[in-house]
Amino acid sequence: MLYLLTAFWEWFAVALFIGLVVGFLTTTRDKDTQFSGHGATVTAIFIVAGGFLLANLQTVPRRAGLALETALLILGAYGLGLPIGGGAKLLTAAASPPVPAKKKPPLVVVRGKPREETEAAASPPEPAPRAPPPAPEPARPVEP
Repeated sequence: MLYLLTAFWEWFAVALFIGLVVGFLTTTRDKDTQFSGHGATVTAIFIVAGGFLLANLQTVPRRAGLALETALLILGAYGLGLPIGGGAKLLTAAASPPVPAKKKPPLVVVRGKPREETEAAASPPEPAPRAPPPAPEPARPVEP
């Protein structure tokens, strides 16, 4: 495997970089989040461990063995980059928690002139004028 490290080091560096980026982008500091992929993670660990067992016992010959060992090393570099990228995000996000921005009150314009805040607070709005009550209808004669 040392030969593979020297021959394919560019690919391992790319896999490590992709793992760093994915770990950084997918890590969150929210306290209410929960990870729901435990079954997939355990399954992937068993598959990778089986692949390393096959590679160490040299049961896969020639070119297929080379491809298996290269894939396992690339997967290992990616898997190494994930927690490092996530840890980098946790370290950088802990220094400055996000502060919500203050919202300014909207500017109200009445007939082309901005309304003064002091006028709005000092004088209450004027009530609408009352309409006169409707006139009663004249009585209709009742026909027998």
